[in-house]
Amino acid sequence: MKRLRLLVFLVLLPPFASAVEPVASNTAPVSVQTLTFTPKAAGKKGGFTYRLENRSKKAVAQIVMDMAFRDADGVLEKTVPFTRAQTLAPGAKEEEKSDDFFMSETTRNVTIAVKEVTFADGTKWSAREAAIAAAAPGALAFPGHDAPASVEVVRFRPKNPEKKGGVAWRLVNHSNKAIEVFVLEIAYFNAAGEKEKTVPHTGNVQGDSAIAPSSNYEGSLDEFFMSDKTRSAKIALKSLTFAGGEKWTAPKPE
Repeated sequence: MKRLRLLVFLVLLPPFASAVEPVASNTAPVSVQTLTFTPKAAGKKGGFTYRLENRSKKAVAQIVMDMAFRDADGVLEKTVPFTRAQTLAPGAKEEEKSDDFFMSETTRNVTIAVKEVTFADGTKWSAREAAIAAAAPGALAFPGHDAPASVEVVRFRPKNPEKKGGVAWRLVNHSNKAIEVFVLEIAYFNAAGEKEKTVPHTGNVQGDSAIAPSSNYEGSLDEFFMSDKTRSAKIALKSLTFAGGEKWTAPKPE
């Protein structure tokens, strides 16, 4: 197996060619599957292996991916972008091995998402463009839901001297459009349920990180805004900006 050199930055790519690989859905032309995972531990080297498969009819020259590290609860710890520049023939499969450089001792799983593919002929596939193309045409819609998206706290850890506290959350896109900017409002409460403070949080996920229809986005915030008495948090969605320019603002309480 060939060893992958991980890059902590995105390689700048040339402008899109005039002809683009046809996209029928937001499925990437290259699939990635994690095969094995060994946790990082003292005195023991960790790492993981994964398989790349070119499902298109073109040779692939470069793949831009996001590698997401998660703990035992499935909560996102960090996301690391990296680029693989190597030819992958149509239908070809290759297995790669990565070490534990970006893993922590609490990491228990790694998932990899393909964000952009450059083919040998110079054309490209983009996750953002595919999400827009796969979206239902017409005006912004979110049937069956009160809002185009929802957000929830997936884990809360109090602030204490021994263990870092914080809030982990997940935003789910219920609409027919790709989300690029979201504004949240995070409220912190003490043990009696009394609100201590409210903090706004803006997320900018433009480009190939846009939140596609029916997909989700995860984030976390450390204990900076928490006090020693904070025991819970609630998150409200305040506004959204979509890839097509549409905007949504939460109705004001009556």
